[in-house]
Amino acid sequence: MPRGGIRLNSGRPKGRKNNATLQIDEARTILRDMIFKQLEPIAKAQLALATGLWYEDAEKGRVYRTKPDRGAAALLLAHSIGKPTETVQLEEEIVLHLDL
Repeated sequence: MPRGGIRLNSGRPKGRKNNATLQIDEARTILRDMIFKQLEPIAKAQLALATGLWYEDAEKGRVYRTKPDRGAAALLLAHSIGKPTETVQLEEEIVLHLDL
């Protein structure tokens, strides 16, 4: 019996996902369905976190019970309007050698 070399029709078929990837996709689908069922309360809670909880006081004006969360506000804006493009600056020099 020969050793090594090509073994025809062995291994995972081309285009088929790995079993671990299939499990992750299934878990993601379950989580997405759970979130969509509770989307309105989640969005309201996230908005309350972004704007902070406050009340009006006649003497003090607006008094916050919880401060606005900048990260929550940035997340809401990024997901509703779209994430702004980010500029990446590279510090290293890249050398490309071509053998013709």
